[in-house]
Amino acid sequence: MKLSSLILLSALFTCSLAACHKDDDETPASTVPSEPKPAEPSSPEPTGESGKDSELLDMPWRLVWLDGKPFEAGETPKPAEVTFDTKEQRVHGTSGCNRFFGTYTLQGSSLTLGQMGSTRMACPEGMDKEQQILTALGATSRFRIADSTLELYDKKDQLRLKLVPAAPKPLRKETP
Repeated sequence: MKLSSLILLSALFTCSLAACHKDDDETPASTVPSEPKPAEPSSPEPTGESGKDSELLDMPWRLVWLDGKPFEAGETPKPAEVTFDTKEQRVHGTSGCNRFFGTYTLQGSSLTLGQMGSTRMACPEGMDKEQQILTALGATSRFRIADSTLELYDKKDQLRLKLVPAAPKPLRKETP
């Protein structure tokens, strides 16, 4: 009995250490299973309200507004960012602590996120904001780009998220 408890405790400790590892190249710790959604027919040229908005999605966007309030840097350990890969119809980003990834469907200004997964690191702060971000993203049903701001709306047509283009990442210097 004591041996099995010791083995279980060791396994839990090992898993918790692995979850705290912050290597950017690590394989995600888990995925959230869901039923696959039937493929929706895509329009010949998916567009938002300005005609070429789908092309503008294909870049990193930084969260600046969440559920009616400005989202300030420092509310989460890392900046919250979202990138839509229009070629692969995949979405990925960081929700402040953990990375998330999944699929999406774009048709006109309709934008629906499909099967999603994320890493599961426990951060000392900002986990409540992270959950709010993921909930708002999951509720997305349409988008609009106005004045270089990506706006994501839910099915009740409530504005949930505002994002602006993220600053380009600095290039790593190679050391000789």
